[in-house]
Amino acid sequence: MYDNSDLNEGMARGMSSATGFIIGALVGASLALLMAPAPGHETRRRVGSTVKRWKENVGDGINKARHAGGQFRDDLSDAVTQGRDAFQRSRTGQEMQNPTGTP
Repeated sequence: MYDNSDLNEGMARGMSSATGFIIGALVGASLALLMAPAPGHETRRRVGSTVKRWKENVGDGINKARHAGGQFRDDLSDAVTQGRDAFQRSRTGQEMQNPTGTP
């Protein structure tokens, strides 16, 4: 049987990996900008605008991932409920056809 906690653990690991990748990319890009041959004020301006743009993009990506994860969880829950209902209906139908329980 599929346990819902497995789904939650998998999603948490995926989000953790994605977060680590994003943070690493931000640090790497920031270091690259700081090492670039440009005046200090120009470098700071570029770093600030880049961080702001990435922050917006990361926020959008996280919101999309949350929405997709929530939609997947809702779809999975609906499928499990429908499967359970179908099983109960088929089981009830069999009992009604053979009320003594003998084949």
